[in-house]
Amino acid sequence: MTMRKSIVYKLVLEYDGTRFSGWQFQPGRRTVQGELEKALRVLFRKRVSAVGASRTDSGVHAMGQVASLRAPGLFHGRLAAALNAHLPSDVSVLSAERAPSSFHARRDAVEKTYVYRLLARAERPALMRTRAAWLARPLRSGLLRREAERIRRRRNFAAFAGRAGRDRSPLCRLSRLVARKRGDETIFEISGDRFLHRMVRRIVGQLIAAGLGKTRPDPRQTVPPHGLYLKSVRY
Repeated sequence: MTMRKSIVYKLVLEYDGTRFSGWQFQPGRRTVQGELEKALRVLFRKRVSAVGASRTDSGVHAMGQVASLRAPGLFHGRLAAALNAHLPSDVSVLSAERAPSSFHARRDAVEKTYVYRLLARAERPALMRTRAAWLARPLRSGLLRREAERIRRRRNFAAFAGRAGRDRSPLCRLSRLVARKRGDETIFEISGDRFLHRMVRRIVGQLIAAGLGKTRPDPRQTVPPHGLYLKSVRY
């Protein structure tokens, strides 16, 4: 292989998180980063590290995960197709483009958007069992909207942080927090400048509790991961 000058690439990926132990590489576990770096090694015949914008947890999906990496400029617009030829069917590179040499997928992100899908109906799902959470009772839309607006105005989210996020600053700014109904499905959409570990799933847990009429919902209630999707990252 003729080696060329290394450049920085920006990748946008989607994946079904069902069979992944999250994004972040973990020895002995199947991860999205691990599968991506295996494909990169095949293409470039050397170890290439990829950085993800969000370290999604086990079972969490992505519509628009962003990754950055530095590698030889060999593929000229064909990197996405080349990677997809070596990636498993539950992860796909949607686009790959050259980025500024200083670009870093995680540090340069200014806003991330997540969605959470919930089926609220009496019958348990079959087709959506790994793509949406299930609740056998309906939610009250008015209570959902009221609680969403109250949470959106918060700045300190320490109460919503998982164990891995408690050593980070709890100050976050949410620009969007809405819940909309589509048939039996309620879709929660949350955008913010930063998120603590498990913060999104705990916010959704509190919204669901409020929608069920609970007057003192517990912010530590964490909804299942398979309803959560990283929708997009803005730079």
